[in-house]
This record gives sequence, C-alpha cells and structure tokens, in this order.
Amino acid sequence: MNTVRCHECGQFAEHLGAHIQMHKITAREYKKRHDLTQRTRLSGIPSAADLERWRNRAAAMRQAATPEHYKKLIAASLDAREKDGFAHSIEKANLHNSCKAQLIARIKIAAQQSRHTPTSRELLAIGIHPCSLKWWFGSLQQAMVLAGLEPRNAHC
Repeated sequence: MNTVRCHECGQFAEHLGAHIQMHKITAREYKKRHDLTQRTRLSGIPSAADLERWRNRAAAMRQAATPEHYKKLIAASLDAREKDGFAHSIEKANLHNSCKAQLIARIKIAAQQSRHTPTSRELLAIGIHPCSLKWWFGSLQQAMVLAGLEPRNAHC
C-alpha cells in the first residue's frame, strides 16, 4: 500500500487531504506551511493519469533510441504538460537533452560514429559531462553498460 507521511504529526496515511483536517488546516495551508507546491498531491496512491504516463514513458524508453524518436517524445511531453499543467523534473531534463534515455541514446550515437566506446574527452566534446553520467547512473562504466558498450576506465 502506498502511503505518505504527514509533516505535522508524522502519521502515515493513504490520503493526507482528509487526514490534515484533524490538524484544522486546509490543503493549501498545509502545502504552504511545509514549502510544497500547490500541485503536490497529498495522496500516496498514484492517479490513473500518472500510471498511464509512467507506462507510456517506459514503453517509449524500450523503443530504439534515435534522435528523431526523442524529438517526438519531447514534443509529446510538452503537449501533455501544456494540456494538463503537469510539470515534472524528467520533462525538464528532456528539454536539456539530459534525461537518462537521451543520455544513453547520445552515448550510442557517439559510439556508432567513433566505432568504439567513447572516452570522457569525447563525451565532453558532444556536451555530456562524465560526472553527470555518474550522477544519473552511479558511474560512467554503468552508463556504458546500459548503452550496451564495453566500459572504459573513468576518472569521474
């Protein structure tokens, strides 16, 4: 069961909207008091729209990684965000070509063009900082493995 913890008392609940009434505050006041955005859900249960969005993203990531494919994904993501006001950090990463799937796709393209596993210097030349790969994937080597490449020794 998915639950969320109340910032006021520490109790776990499926829906904080009903729970915070015992604290005699509104959802708007609760979010303001605890520095949450007004779009933050007070439920531990994902909505049907969230589940559908996650399924679509997972399916899209399983498809072949091509620049054209990712341009379509970004356009679709922006359309969805514009339509329902959904703002997500993954979408922001998409805009900057720095989400996990895009980074893997860019690594694969660099490997195809150079016909070998890209070096840290080669990654920097195409705008991928090796330390960002470490942040997203845990290590540069792990990113290369996920891209289906033989890992090299890394400094970052």
